Formats: sequence, structure tokens, C-alpha cells
Amino acid sequence: MARKEFSDHLRSRNFLLITAILLLICTVGLVGGITDYQKSLNSYNEDLTAAGSDIEVQGFMPERPSVLSVFTSVGSQLIILGAILGIALGFDLITKEKESKSLKLLLSHPIYRDEVINGKALGSAAALLLPLGAVLAIALALLLVIGIVPDLTEFVLVLAFGGVTALMILTYFGVALLMSTIAGNSGTALIYSIIVFVIFAVLVPVAMNDTVMSTVVGEPPEFPAQLISRSQASSGAEASRSSFSIDTESEVWQQYREAIREYGERRSAVNDVVKLFSPSLNYEAILGVSGGASKSVTVTAGGGGGSFVGMTSMDPVSGASGAVKNVVALIAFTVTFFGLAYFRFMRLDIR
Repeated sequence: MARKEFSDHLRSRNFLLITAILLLICTVGLVGGITDYQKSLNSYNEDLTAAGSDIEVQGFMPERPSVLSVFTSVGSQLIILGAILGIALGFDLITKEKESKSLKLLLSHPIYRDEVINGKALGSAAALLLPLGAVLAIALALLLVIGIVPDLTEFVLVLAFGGVTALMILTYFGVALLMSTIAGNSGTALIYSIIVFVIFAVLVPVAMNDTVMSTVVGEPPEFPAQLISRSQASSGAEASRSSFSIDTESEVWQQYREAIREYGERRSAVNDVVKLFSPSLNYEAILGVSGGASKSVTVTAGGGGGSFVGMTSMDPVSGASGAVKNVVALIAFTVTFFGLAYFRFMRLDIR
């Protein structure tokens, strides 16, 4: 059953067309990512040469760019294209059999229902992983052509990137497969699948915008008015508000810094919880961690006309724990949708 489903997909014009589009767009993204990587690498080499033997004295060590940035550059494209590919292969997997009456004929043979649903799921999953493997192979080939050889650690990270991307694509395939078992026809299953995708990729991220976050965690702390007045007084009546100095040793400033830190942690915690409810956001979070992203919160000083940004760099331990959390969430999504599709098909009334 799995072999038949896999071969059917490889002969499908729709699958071949979507795969060709995905490979074309991803290849263009990879070329752009390689170009950016080479620029970053040249900059790194120039900084290293300019620092010379004074690196240890100055305590400055430029950070070498990672080959993984080439792959994460196409991550945002794969969120949309991967979801489209997964939905395209899953939305009519069961409904087309019901519409053509072939499902009833198939089950009249000495074959168990679980063999049908498992075979179809495995065959389609294998077909989904084929273009993803092609994207990774093309990327590695382009890197080798221009003389960039990933080391062992980078190669492992590339494989991890492929595994996480596969989980994200299989999640949306599981959504489409579930809708195919629920809906009465392929058109309805496609609509249901798109609605779920819009909820995950559009509506859930809306919960992370400034308006909603301000409602949930409250407004950010205002900059103390006394510090503004002192700074203006010390710099002159005609001094620009954007160029005042602050006494960082004062108790009021320290209390403000602590309030900003606590507010940033609360906002970050709510963001992390919201991300767990969307496969797309979990995927983006994993790519952000692997790329060394940092979390930031911008707070506008009330009445001062200036902005203060508190940056909290993500250390390796917290970054790894965050990645594990998001990977587990992706696995949970995939298993849940496949499990629901399995149980729905096993109880399906076929007449």
C-alpha cells in the first residue's frame, strides 16, 4: 500500500509541479543565503586580519559565521511552501477514494483498515521527504562547488534542520489527512485544511502583537520623570531630550532597570507559551535559536521622547532548552494529527 501510494505521487502532475516550484524557489533562496554567508565570511576574515596579534590583549574575538545560516535563510519560504506541499498531498488522500467508491471496493478485500491508512500515510510521507532531501542535497552541492566544506558540527546541524523541517511539513500533512477523513469531499477537506493553516500561521501570531501583549502583561514601565528632569537640568535648558546623560548608579535608575527586566521576562514567557500553539511559530523559534537570535523588548520612556531597548542575549543553555521545547511541540502536533486521522478512519462509516 505504501509503495503504491508513493509511486502514485511520483506520477502525479500536481505533485511534480509543486515540487518543481519548491525546488526553484528554494534554490534561489539558497543562492542568496550563500552570497550573504560569503559576505559575512569575508567580513570575519577582514576583522581577524585587522585585529592581528592584539586579539588577546583587546579581548575581542569576531564571531565566525555558520554554514547553517545558508539553510535557515530559506526557512521562512519553507514555512509556506512546505505547508502547501503537505496539504496538497493529504487533503484528498481519503476523500478521493470515497468519491470514486474505490475505498469500499478496497476494504472488501482481505485487508485491514489500519493497513490502508498507515500505508497511505507512509507512502505520502516518503513522497514529502523526497523534495526536502533534494533541497538539502542541492544546498550541500552548491556549498562544495564554491569551496565551502561544512565541519562535522555544522553537518549535524544541517541534518537537524532537515529533520525539524520534515516535522513541520508532516504536521500540515497530518492536518490535511485528518480533514480528508472528516470531510465528505475533497473540496471541503481542502477548505478545512486551509482554515487550520490560516489559524496556525496567521491568527495565532496575531496574539503576539503589541496590542494583545499589552492587554495580557500590561503596559511597560514608564521612564522615571525625576530622571528626565535631572538630566535636562544638568545638560541645559536648550539641550536635546535625546542626548541627555543618566546617573546609572542612582537607586531610581536601578529600580527602573529591574522593572524593565521583569517586564521583558513576563512578555517573553507569554510569547513562548503562544508559540507552542502553532507549528509555524515553533519552526520559526527553532530557526531563531539555531541562528543565535536574541530576544528584545523596546520600552518608550513616558514623557521623555526617547526609547530604551533592553537586549537579553540567548545563552547556549537557554537556547538549547528552548529548541528542545519547540521540537517536542512539533512532534506533539505531528503525532496528534496523525493519531486523530487514524482513529477517525478506523471508525469511518463506509457505504
